Formats: sequence, C-alpha cells, structure tokens
Amino acid sequence: GDLNDITGGLGFDLKGSLASGDLTELSKQVPEIDPETVTGNIRSDNLRIDGSLGKNDIRLTGNVIFDDIGFAFADESLRVSGLGCTMDIKQYLSGGSGFSFSSRGPCSAAEFARNDIGAIKDLTAGVDINVGGLWRSKELLFSGLSGQFMDGAVSGSLRLSSEDGKSEITG
Repeated sequence: GDLNDITGGLGFDLKGSLASGDLTELSKQVPEIDPETVTGNIRSDNLRIDGSLGKNDIRLTGNVIFDDIGFAFADESLRVSGLGCTMDIKQYLSGGSGFSFSSRGPCSAAEFARNDIGAIKDLTAGVDINVGGLWRSKELLFSGLSGQFMDGAVSGSLRLSSEDGKSEITG
C-alpha cells in the first residue's frame, strides 16, 4: 500500500489479506466467552486500511471469513458449533465517535444451544453485527432465520443487544 504525509498527518492506503488467524485474542473482547472453548479459523480477503492519523480518521473495510467456529460462554449458558460466515466488515476509528464496527453477511451453524431453550440445529441466517462506543454498545441481528428445533422448525428474526451492561433479547 501507500503511506503519505498529507497536511502534516500520516495518511495511508493499505490492502492485503490474512491467510488465517487465532480467534482467542478476538474472543477476549467478549468477556462472556471462555477462550479455552474457541475453535475454528478466520481468514480474509480484500482487506483495506485507509485514512489519516493526523485527522484521526482510520477505516478498515473488506471481507472476513469464519470457518467452522465454535465457542461457549464461561457459564455454559450458550454454546455454538460449526459456525461459518462470510462477513463484509467496516470498522472506524475517529475523534468524534471513538470506535465503531459493523458487519453483514450470510452465516450458518451446525448448532446454537442455550441451556434455557435447548439446541437449534442446521441454522442459517443473514447476520448484522454493530458495535459502538468503545464496545459499550453491541447488537447482533439475525434475519431470515431458519433451523431445526426439537421436532419442528424455527424461522423469523432475532435481536441480541447489550448497552452499558444491560442485555436484551427480542424476536
């Protein structure tokens, strides 16, 4: 990529890809996840980082692919296995808004299990992830949801959110 000094601030436009990565460090951003349960691979293509340090405006865009991801919450209330997603990501770091992250794409999972409701198998959905306020606000949206639950099917939409320590599930 290119590194430039634009009006007294370091500017850059970098492109690349990631062959594979360790999800353990990423899982530490969600304290509920037990890092010992994290499995699978993450890779990317079309990654681009551009912006200006001097203007405090940095952007990360591209595609991130999750292959056969698994994880569980430390309290064992949630367990996910066989998760696969191709996500279009946008991440911003700017002076006014701090940090924001959004991602959208199709996902599937072999199993999504909660202790209180049981397991949903063969799950597919469109997924939107939105994070803001330096991780204080998190939202996970599932649309076009379908899967197998007990002896029947599940479909519809689901919203999981957390803001300033308050969690909510709707759908």
